[in-house]
Amino acid sequence: MLRLRRLCAVLLLLGFAACGATQRGGGERGTPSRPVAQFPERARVTQVVEAGPPPALGPLLPRGELHVDRWEMQATPAPGDAPYEPEGPFEPLLDAAAAQRGVSITRSASLRCVAEEMARFYAANEALPTERLSRHLLAACGTNAIAVGRAGSRGELDPRATPEMLVREAGDSLRDALAPVLIDGAQVGLGFAREGANVSLMVVVAEPSIRFEAPEPPDAAGDVVVRGQLLGRADGILALVNQGPHGVARCRVSPTVGLPSFELRCPLAEGDDTAIAHVATFSLGRVLTRHVGTVLLRRSAETPAPPYAPQPVGEPAPITSPEAAPATFVERLNAVRAAAGLAPVELAPAQTRVEQTVAPHLLGALLQDQQDAQDTLALGLMAGWEVEGGTIRWADIVGHTVVGNRDVAWWLSDALEQPGSRYVLLRDDIRQVAIGATPVADPEALGLVVSTYAFFEDADFEAAATRFFDRVTEARTAAGLPPPRRLGGLERVWHEARTVSAGRSHANAAFQRALNAESQAQGRSLQGVMLETVDLDLGDLPEVVMARRELSLGVAVGFTRAPGAAWGQYVVFLVFPAS
Repeated sequence: MLRLRRLCAVLLLLGFAACGATQRGGGERGTPSRPVAQFPERARVTQVVEAGPPPALGPLLPRGELHVDRWEMQATPAPGDAPYEPEGPFEPLLDAAAAQRGVSITRSASLRCVAEEMARFYAANEALPTERLSRHLLAACGTNAIAVGRAGSRGELDPRATPEMLVREAGDSLRDALAPVLIDGAQVGLGFAREGANVSLMVVVAEPSIRFEAPEPPDAAGDVVVRGQLLGRADGILALVNQGPHGVARCRVSPTVGLPSFELRCPLAEGDDTAIAHVATFSLGRVLTRHVGTVLLRRSAETPAPPYAPQPVGEPAPITSPEAAPATFVERLNAVRAAAGLAPVELAPAQTRVEQTVAPHLLGALLQDQQDAQDTLALGLMAGWEVEGGTIRWADIVGHTVVGNRDVAWWLSDALEQPGSRYVLLRDDIRQVAIGATPVADPEALGLVVSTYAFFEDADFEAAATRFFDRVTEARTAAGLPPPRRLGGLERVWHEARTVSAGRSHANAAFQRALNAESQAQGRSLQGVMLETVDLDLGDLPEVVMARRELSLGVAVGFTRAPGAAWGQYVVFLVFPAS
């Protein structure tokens, strides 16, 4: 399969720890919170790293690929995986190759578009396109696949010869060239190209994990509605979309559409004619997300895909030793962040030393699809056990290997092209990064693992409370319930939330004191629910906010760090009148 496996927008998808309370006497100090986010201990990460030397990345990387600065598509896009009718002298060879392998195949018009472009590239360059160009072709052609197998043949042909003559003279060898990548039940596309005397026949094979319907044009709010169906099991779905040269936004997932079907509303930024959106899934028991689909959003159905013309981030910055990468990477990343109006990040020196040790093991686990090792190492780095200077509120990680050079400028350019990686590197709230580098000589390549960290000390808790209230409003509206009325005048509730953030009280005791004090001040009985979470935007909402037809709701937010926890976690006080 053509796919350099990568970590992109690795998000912790964790639910809420919640408890309910009503007005009652008390004020005891209470028991400490328990960690919501669970991470491997340092010793577990060390155990994986010391189990053996990291694999040599060179033999795991693709060969025979060629970087080009620009590529203009000529094939016709065909969004979705609608079948096409086989025409021309080469299609019977595909059927013969499938029969030879004893497999059943389904033709896909979007994969035919990809195959035609890859055949044209192969005929012109006697090499295959890089993963980056292949990614572009998959999105531009409208296929639902993010990983493909490819095989084919290239040679010279007398300009006077016809494709039919080629089949008569070399049909058996062409059939044999197509057969190795065919998989039972897979979708396929066949492409033929002629560039002067050079000809190429290429088959592209895929097993998509998702099926998209053709996206609709943006609505009045600028949102593109994307509907589809997951083809595998998952417990949840999320999506990110690029906005402009530096921005990225979450797509809203419709709460009224149940998996495996889904409906996303992705905001297309003003001025963007097209934008890449990534869809990922998560499963209970596995914290890391899985990238399952990429879709090219268009201003209208007639909007053409942009040409492939990648640019490095700044002047070339080749890396020959791992130690040289972190400072160069931070310099280049901060230049991009400055252009985007974002605050600079600093290197976390102790965590970077850990990252340098772990990076070759993690990159090897990615290339070999060793999921247990991926989880342990990635989560161990996200834990940030050696990060100093604050209470970690959130961490993300991105890691992959770019083939073709050992240039930080190209690695960063490649990463920022992808919504997931852009989300990790250009979040406005991250303040520290840790970097591990693995340069490869043969084939020339650069692998980087980058962890980013945000801190509670920088958080705006009033804005966080508003965001949570808005989320409740959206969920109730989608369920046909009236929006909640927001309770004001919660000075005593906010005071207790701040005592938790300052480490002067455990959350459950502070919550009970807040209810007692606010009830006395308002002269009425109040109830509440306390939540502890690492993400205010994810996890199921408490049942009580959806159970009442009419709801008045107050929200206050703070944070705590449970004993032994790597991260802090939000503490959310929800207050409402007793029924």
